[in-house]
Formats: sequence, structure tokens, C-alpha cells
Amino acid sequence: MNYKEIYNANGYLIIKNLIKEEIILNVLKSLEDFKKKRKYYYTQSNHTWVRSNKVTEHGFLIDSIQSPTKQKNCGDLKFTVEKAISCKEISDILSEISGFNKFVNWQNMLFDKSTGTLDHADTWYLDTLPRGQMIAAWISLENIKDEAGRFFVYPKSHKLNIRENITKEIKDHYEYAKFIKKYIEDNRLKKYAPILNKGDVLFWHPFTLHGSFNQKKNNFSRKSLTAHYHHVGAKRVDSAESQKMVKKYMNKMRKSSNPAIYFDNSDPSDFKFTHISFAKWLLKKFLYKNKDLRRAIMNRKIIENKK
Repeated sequence: MNYKEIYNANGYLIIKNLIKEEIILNVLKSLEDFKKKRKYYYTQSNHTWVRSNKVTEHGFLIDSIQSPTKQKNCGDLKFTVEKAISCKEISDILSEISGFNKFVNWQNMLFDKSTGTLDHADTWYLDTLPRGQMIAAWISLENIKDEAGRFFVYPKSHKLNIRENITKEIKDHYEYAKFIKKYIEDNRLKKYAPILNKGDVLFWHPFTLHGSFNQKKNNFSRKSLTAHYHHVGAKRVDSAESQKMVKKYMNKMRKSSNPAIYFDNSDPSDFKFTHISFAKWLLKKFLYKNKDLRRAIMNRKIIENKK
């Protein structure tokens, strides 16, 4: 079978040693440089801002980085990640799987260690319209040991008739996680955590159930990237269902060094990375630390509630 047939049959595809050594080394070097600084970055782990020197006792970033390609504070890390997830090797596989030639990277994340990810299908969070055309990639930046907390998939789960893949009747993330957990248990689905080494890439379908284990031992890192792509011009569930909104995101796309891949400056999550949002966060942090101001704000709220 060719790559497209394997992807369609299993809901995922693993390509060994796809990313060049030089590209990976540049990402790793810029990551270590970034951790030595006290730069703020936005994290996907708990949807807030943290310092880049917030690391574990073994020197790993405690929190993942959400869309480092959109965060100027990430410095050189922003550009080395861009280079990795927009390389020709990635776009060639995307093209073979999908049949399209130009793609936009919608979202990406960087992990220094495993933060653990609950079982889910991406389509509940973000997908194309019609659903199922988005393609995700998990890029290993080192040899991932079992103790590090490996990424896993449920083979062929993209073919299952899971109502939340289409209806999205559940609105709460935690309720959705419980629904998926029960579905997996009721249907006795088996997860597969492949051995992935430096440069290996796992591509998966937005309906494919997947997640990642927590660290089993704290001294094992799990340096990796995830990236979500769809073809340029595709509609998006919720955020770009009209042609007018499609044109809007296309007008905001940034070129990469690869003419087949663009970067999107909008983000599908609640995270809005702007200087204004960062300023608001800093102001809120300052107000919270200032006891007198905080007490005044609380008293004002009490008065307003009584009214």
C-alpha cells in the first residue's frame, strides 16, 4: 500500500527519519537557549503566561508552548520551529495523503516533556468543513523512551461512528473527556504507543482517537512538536464556515520558506496572542499582587452585588 492507503486504512501513518538532523538540532539548541532566558510565553497546558525558566529539577519546561510560531517572545525558537514544521518533507507527505498542493499550518505546539494528554479526537476542537480534511503531525525531536510518556493512537478509530465527531452536542471539555473515556471502555478499544525516534513523524486523521501518557520517570524528556494542517482555502468548523471568513484567514497567512506551506496568524483556541492580551494579563497580575487595590476591587464587587 502507498502512504495514502495506509493513512486511510489505519487513521494514522508513521514515516521514519523524515526530518533532517540539522533541522532538529537547530530546534533543540534554540529551545535550550530559550530556557536560559526569563521570557514570557503562552502555554497550552493551562492557558496562561509563564516564564521560560520555569523548569523541572531535570531542566525540562514544565509547560508546553502553544503555537511558538506565533510568539515573538520565543526568539530564535519561533523560527527554528517554523523551519521544522514547514519543511518540504512534511508538505510532500501532506500532498500525497490529501491530494492538495498548498497547506496552512493552523496550530502547533512544542513539548519539552510529556504533560499528558487525555484521549480525544481533534475534530471536537478544530477541523475543516466538511470535517475530516485536517491532518495532524507529531514530530519526534529525540528518541522517545517508554519512561518519557509516549504518544499513542487507537488504530482505525477514525472509522468508528462516534456521534461527537459530527454533532458536538457536548460543549464542556471535561464532559467530552468523560464521554470518550466511557466510549473506549464500552467498546474495548486498544491503544497503540509506537516507538518513535528522532526525526520520525506520525500523521493522523482528525477522527482518530489519540493522546499521550504522563512521564513515568521525571528524568526522561519527550521533546516533540505537534502541528495541524489543512489545504489552503478549506472552510473551518465554527471559525470560517463562510467564504468571506475563508478569505479573511487567507489574507492573514504568512509565507514560509517552503511555497507549499503557509502559517496562519489566527488561532482556533481561546488564546488570542496579541500585545493587548499580554498587557491585560500583566495588569491583572499587578492588581492581584497589590493588596490595597485588590481589596478595593472586592469591596466594589460586594457593593454592586448588594445593589
